[in-house]
Amino acid sequence: MTNLSRLFARITAPPRPDTGQPTFAAIPVPHHEQHRIAKDEQGAPCLLLSVQDNTPRPAPIRLEHLHVEHNVHCTVRTGEDGTEGQFTIIRCHDAQTPLDTVFLRLIEPLLQDLPDHPTPTEIHRVVAALVELFRAATQPATKTVQGLWAELFLIAQADIPGLLVESWHANPEDRYDFANGPQRLEAKSTGTRKRQHTFSLEQLSPPPGTRVVVASIFAERSAGGTSIADLLDRAATIVGRPWLQAHAQRITYLALGNTWREAVTTRFDDELARASLCFVDATVVPSITTPLPQGVSQVRFCSDLTNAPTLSMDDLRSAGGLLAAARTKTGK
Repeated sequence: MTNLSRLFARITAPPRPDTGQPTFAAIPVPHHEQHRIAKDEQGAPCLLLSVQDNTPRPAPIRLEHLHVEHNVHCTVRTGEDGTEGQFTIIRCHDAQTPLDTVFLRLIEPLLQDLPDHPTPTEIHRVVAALVELFRAATQPATKTVQGLWAELFLIAQADIPGLLVESWHANPEDRYDFANGPQRLEAKSTGTRKRQHTFSLEQLSPPPGTRVVVASIFAERSAGGTSIADLLDRAATIVGRPWLQAHAQRITYLALGNTWREAVTTRFDDELARASLCFVDATVVPSITTPLPQGVSQVRFCSDLTNAPTLSMDDLRSAGGLLAAARTKTGK
Protein backbone atom coordinates (compact mmCIF):
# COMPACT_ATOMS: atom_id res chain seq x y z
CA MET A 1 0.00 0.00 0.00
CA THR A 2 1.02 3.62 -0.38
CA ASN A 3 1.91 5.71 2.67
CA LEU A 4 -1.48 7.43 2.66
CA SER A 5 -3.24 4.06 2.45
CA ARG A 6 -1.39 2.88 5.55
CA LEU A 7 -2.29 6.08 7.41
CA PHE A 8 -5.92 5.82 6.31
CA ALA A 9 -6.14 2.23 7.61
CA ARG A 10 -5.20 3.48 11.10
CA ILE A 11 -8.07 5.98 11.31
CA THR A 12 -11.31 5.10 13.13
CA ALA A 13 -14.36 6.84 11.71
CA PRO A 14 -15.79 9.52 14.04
CA PRO A 15 -19.26 9.28 15.60
CA ARG A 16 -22.05 11.12 13.85
CA PRO A 17 -21.93 14.76 15.01
CA ASP A 18 -24.70 16.22 17.19
CA THR A 19 -24.61 19.47 15.24
CA GLY A 20 -24.68 20.14 11.52
CA GLN A 21 -20.97 20.94 11.47
CA PRO A 22 -18.95 18.31 9.57
CA THR A 23 -16.70 16.18 11.74
CA PHE A 24 -13.73 14.08 10.62
CA ALA A 25 -11.21 11.74 12.20
CA ALA A 26 -7.87 12.58 10.67
CA ILE A 27 -4.10 12.20 10.59
CA PRO A 28 -1.81 14.98 9.35
CA VAL A 29 -0.25 14.33 5.96
CA PRO A 30 3.49 13.66 6.50
CA HIS A 31 5.56 16.79 5.79
CA HIS A 32 2.31 18.71 5.20
CA GLU A 33 0.90 18.77 8.72
CA GLN A 34 -1.66 21.52 7.99
CA HIS A 35 -3.45 19.13 5.61
CA ARG A 36 -5.19 15.93 6.69
CA ILE A 37 -6.03 12.49 5.40
CA ALA A 38 -9.37 11.72 7.03
CA LYS A 39 -12.49 9.58 7.39
CA ASP A 40 -15.98 11.00 7.64
CA GLU A 41 -18.70 9.40 9.80
CA GLN A 42 -19.43 6.88 7.00
CA GLY A 43 -15.76 5.87 6.82
CA ALA A 44 -15.23 7.46 3.41
CA PRO A 45 -11.70 8.66 2.58
CA CYS A 46 -11.27 12.44 2.49
CA LEU A 47 -8.50 14.90 1.86
CA LEU A 48 -8.74 18.07 3.95
CA LEU A 49 -6.72 20.96 2.52
CA SER A 50 -6.12 23.79 4.97
CA VAL A 51 -7.22 27.18 3.61
CA GLN A 52 -7.43 30.73 4.93
CA ASP A 53 -10.78 32.05 6.16
CA ASN A 54 -10.85 34.78 3.52
CA THR A 55 -10.16 32.44 0.57
CA PRO A 56 -12.83 32.74 -2.18
CA ARG A 57 -15.42 29.96 -2.11
CA PRO A 58 -16.03 28.33 -5.53
CA ALA A 59 -19.11 26.25 -6.23
CA PRO A 60 -19.02 22.64 -4.97
CA ILE A 61 -18.29 19.80 -7.40
CA ARG A 62 -20.38 16.63 -7.34
CA LEU A 63 -19.46 13.57 -9.40
CA GLU A 64 -20.60 9.98 -8.99
CA HIS A 65 -17.90 9.14 -6.42
CA LEU A 66 -16.16 12.47 -5.83
CA HIS A 67 -17.44 15.51 -3.95
CA VAL A 68 -15.51 18.74 -3.45
CA GLU A 69 -16.63 21.45 -0.99
CA HIS A 70 -14.53 24.56 -0.62
CA ASN A 71 -13.72 26.50 2.54
CA VAL A 72 -15.81 24.52 5.00
CA HIS A 73 -15.54 25.18 8.75
CA CYS A 74 -15.36 21.77 10.40
CA THR A 75 -14.16 19.83 13.43
CA VAL A 76 -11.13 17.59 12.95
CA ARG A 77 -10.27 14.95 15.55
CA THR A 78 -6.78 13.48 15.85
CA GLY A 79 -6.91 10.76 18.47
CA GLU A 80 -8.59 12.23 21.55
CA ASP A 81 -7.94 15.83 20.51
CA GLY A 82 -10.27 17.93 18.41
CA THR A 83 -9.65 21.20 16.61
CA GLU A 84 -11.67 23.40 14.33
CA GLY A 85 -10.44 24.80 11.05
CA GLN A 86 -11.22 25.93 7.54
CA PHE A 87 -10.70 23.28 4.87
CA THR A 88 -11.45 22.38 1.29
CA ILE A 89 -12.91 18.87 1.56
CA ILE A 90 -12.24 16.36 -1.23
CA ARG A 91 -14.29 13.25 -0.50
CA CYS A 92 -14.42 9.86 -2.23
CA HIS A 93 -17.90 8.64 -1.31
CA ASP A 94 -20.17 5.63 -1.89
CA ALA A 95 -17.21 3.73 -3.34
CA GLN A 96 -15.91 0.20 -2.99
CA THR A 97 -12.51 -0.47 -1.42
CA PRO A 98 -10.53 -0.56 -4.72
CA LEU A 99 -11.68 2.97 -5.58
CA ASP A 100 -10.81 4.16 -2.07
CA THR A 101 -7.28 2.87 -2.67
CA VAL A 102 -7.08 4.51 -6.10
CA PHE A 103 -8.22 7.83 -4.60
CA LEU A 104 -5.46 7.72 -1.98
CA ARG A 105 -2.93 6.68 -4.61
CA LEU A 106 -3.87 9.57 -6.90
CA ILE A 107 -3.68 12.33 -4.31
CA GLU A 108 -0.27 11.36 -2.92
CA PRO A 109 1.95 12.85 -5.66
CA LEU A 110 -0.37 15.85 -6.02
CA LEU A 111 0.26 16.78 -2.38
CA GLN A 112 4.04 16.70 -2.43
CA ASP A 113 4.47 20.20 -3.87
CA LEU A 114 1.46 21.73 -2.11
CA PRO A 115 2.28 24.43 0.51
CA ASP A 116 0.74 24.43 4.00
CA HIS A 117 -1.63 27.25 3.05
CA PRO A 118 -2.25 26.86 -0.68
CA THR A 119 -3.59 29.62 -2.89
CA PRO A 120 -6.91 29.20 -4.73
CA THR A 121 -4.91 28.45 -7.89
CA GLU A 122 -2.98 25.66 -6.16
CA ILE A 123 -6.19 24.19 -4.73
CA HIS A 124 -7.78 24.34 -8.18
CA ARG A 125 -4.82 22.43 -9.69
CA VAL A 126 -5.27 19.51 -7.27
CA VAL A 127 -9.06 19.47 -7.62
CA ALA A 128 -8.95 19.70 -11.42
CA ALA A 129 -6.51 16.78 -11.64
CA LEU A 130 -8.71 14.54 -9.49
CA VAL A 131 -11.90 15.53 -11.29
CA GLU A 132 -10.31 14.70 -14.66
CA LEU A 133 -9.31 11.23 -13.48
CA PHE A 134 -12.62 10.41 -11.78
CA ARG A 135 -14.49 11.45 -14.92
CA ALA A 136 -12.18 9.27 -17.01
CA ALA A 137 -13.00 6.30 -14.76
CA THR A 138 -16.50 6.20 -16.28
CA GLN A 139 -15.26 6.27 -19.89
CA PRO A 140 -14.15 3.37 -22.14
CA ALA A 141 -10.50 2.38 -21.89
CA THR A 142 -8.07 3.56 -24.55
CA LYS A 143 -5.52 0.83 -23.77
CA THR A 144 -5.77 -2.82 -22.76
CA VAL A 145 -4.64 -3.74 -19.25
CA GLN A 146 -1.93 -5.97 -20.74
CA GLY A 147 -0.66 -3.26 -23.09
CA LEU A 148 -0.51 -0.65 -20.36
CA TRP A 149 1.20 -3.10 -17.99
CA ALA A 150 3.90 -3.66 -20.60
CA GLU A 151 4.52 0.08 -20.95
CA LEU A 152 4.80 0.51 -17.17
CA PHE A 153 7.06 -2.54 -16.96
CA LEU A 154 9.36 -0.92 -19.50
CA ILE A 155 9.49 2.22 -17.35
CA ALA A 156 10.03 0.33 -14.09
CA GLN A 157 12.99 -1.68 -15.43
CA ALA A 158 14.62 1.22 -17.32
CA ASP A 159 18.08 2.54 -16.53
CA ILE A 160 16.72 6.12 -16.57
CA PRO A 161 12.98 5.74 -15.86
CA GLY A 162 12.38 9.47 -15.49
CA LEU A 163 13.20 10.09 -19.15
CA LEU A 164 10.75 7.38 -20.21
CA VAL A 165 8.00 8.94 -18.08
CA GLU A 166 8.74 12.36 -19.61
CA SER A 167 8.55 10.78 -23.08
CA TRP A 168 5.41 8.73 -22.40
CA HIS A 169 2.46 9.51 -24.62
CA ALA A 170 -0.09 11.83 -23.01
CA ASN A 171 -2.49 11.36 -25.92
CA PRO A 172 -3.74 7.78 -26.48
CA GLU A 173 -3.97 8.53 -30.20
CA ASP A 174 -0.22 9.10 -30.46
CA ARG A 175 1.42 6.67 -32.90
CA TYR A 176 4.16 5.58 -30.49
CA ASP A 177 4.21 4.86 -26.77
CA PHE A 178 7.36 6.92 -26.12
CA ALA A 179 8.79 9.77 -28.17
CA ASN A 180 11.80 11.97 -27.51
CA GLY A 181 13.47 14.03 -30.21
CA PRO A 182 14.09 11.83 -33.26
CA GLN A 183 13.72 8.60 -31.27
CA ARG A 184 10.56 6.52 -30.83
CA LEU A 185 10.01 3.48 -28.63
CA GLU A 186 7.00 1.18 -29.01
CA ALA A 187 6.13 -1.44 -26.36
CA LYS A 188 4.54 -4.59 -27.79
CA SER A 189 3.30 -7.39 -25.54
CA THR A 190 1.97 -10.89 -26.10
CA GLY A 191 0.39 -13.39 -23.74
CA THR A 192 1.15 -16.41 -25.96
CA ARG A 193 4.98 -16.70 -25.61
CA LYS A 194 5.13 -16.26 -29.39
CA ARG A 195 6.83 -13.05 -30.45
CA GLN A 196 3.97 -12.01 -32.70
CA HIS A 197 2.74 -8.41 -32.54
CA THR A 198 0.28 -6.22 -34.40
CA PHE A 199 1.56 -3.09 -36.11
CA SER A 200 0.13 -0.34 -38.23
CA LEU A 201 2.02 0.32 -41.43
CA GLU A 202 2.43 3.93 -40.30
CA GLN A 203 4.30 2.78 -37.16
CA LEU A 204 6.91 1.05 -39.31
CA SER A 205 7.12 3.96 -41.77
CA PRO A 206 8.44 6.83 -39.63
CA PRO A 207 9.44 10.23 -41.07
CA PRO A 208 12.99 10.58 -42.42
CA GLY A 209 15.54 11.06 -39.64
CA THR A 210 13.38 9.27 -37.07
CA ARG A 211 14.44 5.99 -35.49
CA VAL A 212 11.87 3.54 -34.15
CA VAL A 213 12.70 0.64 -31.82
CA VAL A 214 10.21 -2.03 -30.70
CA ALA A 215 10.39 -3.44 -27.16
CA SER A 216 8.91 -6.96 -27.31
CA ILE A 217 7.64 -8.39 -24.00
CA PHE A 218 5.94 -11.64 -22.96
CA ALA A 219 3.10 -10.58 -20.62
CA GLU A 220 1.52 -13.68 -19.12
CA ARG A 221 -1.09 -13.51 -16.37
CA SER A 222 0.08 -14.88 -13.03
CA ALA A 223 -1.55 -14.77 -9.60
CA GLY A 224 1.88 -14.26 -8.03
CA GLY A 225 2.96 -11.53 -10.43
CA THR A 226 2.79 -7.75 -10.37
CA SER A 227 -0.14 -5.46 -11.13
CA ILE A 228 -0.27 -2.06 -12.76
CA ALA A 229 -0.58 -0.56 -9.27
CA ASP A 230 2.60 -2.39 -8.19
CA LEU A 231 4.51 -1.04 -11.18
CA LEU A 232 3.23 2.48 -10.51
CA ASP A 233 4.52 2.25 -6.94
CA ARG A 234 7.86 0.95 -8.19
CA ALA A 235 8.11 3.72 -10.77
CA ALA A 236 7.22 6.37 -8.17
CA THR A 237 10.03 5.14 -5.91
CA ILE A 238 12.72 5.29 -8.57
CA VAL A 239 11.49 8.39 -10.44
CA GLY A 240 11.31 10.52 -7.30
CA ARG A 241 10.10 13.82 -8.70
CA PRO A 242 6.45 14.47 -7.75
CA TRP A 243 5.41 15.92 -11.11
CA LEU A 244 6.69 12.82 -12.91
CA GLN A 245 4.83 10.58 -10.46
CA ALA A 246 1.64 12.57 -11.08
CA HIS A 247 2.23 12.42 -14.85
CA ALA A 248 2.57 8.63 -14.74
CA GLN A 249 -0.59 8.32 -12.62
CA ARG A 250 -2.52 10.57 -14.99
CA ILE A 251 -1.55 8.68 -18.14
CA THR A 252 -2.27 5.33 -16.49
CA TYR A 253 -5.75 6.08 -15.20
CA LEU A 254 -6.84 8.09 -18.24
CA ALA A 255 -5.88 5.10 -20.41
CA LEU A 256 -7.57 2.54 -18.12
CA GLY A 257 -10.92 4.35 -18.06
CA ASN A 258 -13.61 2.09 -16.66
CA THR A 259 -11.29 -0.96 -16.61
CA TRP A 260 -9.39 0.33 -13.56
CA ARG A 261 -11.00 -2.34 -11.34
CA GLU A 262 -9.58 -5.08 -13.58
CA ALA A 263 -6.19 -3.36 -13.53
CA VAL A 264 -6.08 -3.30 -9.73
CA THR A 265 -6.45 -7.09 -9.48
CA THR A 266 -4.85 -8.42 -12.70
CA ARG A 267 -1.22 -9.54 -12.33
CA PHE A 268 1.42 -10.54 -14.86
CA ASP A 269 4.59 -12.60 -14.52
CA ASP A 270 7.33 -10.07 -13.83
CA GLU A 271 10.18 -12.57 -14.17
CA LEU A 272 8.97 -13.87 -17.53
CA ALA A 273 8.63 -10.32 -18.82
CA ARG A 274 12.17 -9.48 -17.71
CA ALA A 275 13.64 -12.63 -19.25
CA SER A 276 11.76 -12.16 -22.53
CA LEU A 277 12.33 -8.43 -23.06
CA CYS A 278 14.20 -7.67 -26.25
CA PHE A 279 14.62 -4.63 -28.47
CA VAL A 280 14.21 -4.76 -32.25
CA ASP A 281 14.88 -1.98 -34.73
CA ALA A 282 11.73 -1.24 -36.73
CA THR A 283 13.68 -1.50 -39.99
CA VAL A 284 14.01 -5.29 -39.56
CA VAL A 285 10.39 -5.97 -38.53
CA PRO A 286 8.63 -8.00 -41.27
CA SER A 287 6.35 -5.56 -43.03
CA ILE A 288 4.19 -4.96 -46.08
CA THR A 289 5.74 -3.78 -49.31
CA THR A 290 4.98 -0.21 -50.27
CA PRO A 291 3.66 1.70 -52.11
CA LEU A 292 0.19 0.40 -51.35
CA PRO A 293 -2.40 -0.03 -54.07
CA GLN A 294 -4.39 3.13 -54.76
CA GLY A 295 -7.25 3.62 -52.30
CA VAL A 296 -5.74 1.39 -49.57
CA SER A 297 -4.93 2.98 -46.19
CA GLN A 298 -4.86 2.37 -42.41
CA VAL A 299 -3.22 -1.02 -42.88
CA ARG A 300 -2.63 -3.18 -39.80
CA PHE A 301 -0.94 -6.59 -39.74
CA CYS A 302 0.70 -9.15 -37.45
CA SER A 303 4.46 -9.65 -37.67
CA ASP A 304 6.51 -12.49 -36.17
CA LEU A 305 9.71 -11.15 -34.60
CA THR A 306 11.05 -14.56 -33.56
CA ASN A 307 13.88 -14.50 -36.09
CA ALA A 308 14.42 -10.74 -36.18
CA PRO A 309 17.88 -9.57 -35.07
CA THR A 310 17.82 -7.87 -31.67
CA LEU A 311 19.68 -4.86 -30.32
CA SER A 312 22.16 -5.32 -27.49
CA MET A 313 22.37 -3.09 -24.43
CA ASP A 314 25.55 -1.64 -25.96
CA ASP A 315 23.59 -0.79 -29.11
CA LEU A 316 21.04 1.09 -27.03
CA ARG A 317 23.74 2.85 -25.02
CA SER A 318 25.44 4.00 -28.22
CA ALA A 319 22.15 5.37 -29.55
CA GLY A 320 21.89 7.70 -26.54
CA GLY A 321 18.75 9.58 -25.51
CA LEU A 322 15.52 7.68 -25.04
CA LEU A 323 16.94 4.37 -26.28
CA ALA A 324 19.86 4.47 -23.85
CA ALA A 325 17.44 5.34 -21.03
CA ALA A 326 15.34 2.25 -21.82
CA ARG A 327 18.21 -0.17 -21.17
CA THR A 328 17.68 -2.51 -18.26
CA LYS A 329 19.36 -1.46 -15.02
CA THR A 330 21.58 -4.56 -15.08
CA GLY A 331 22.75 -3.65 -18.59
CA LYS A 332 22.14 -7.22 -19.79
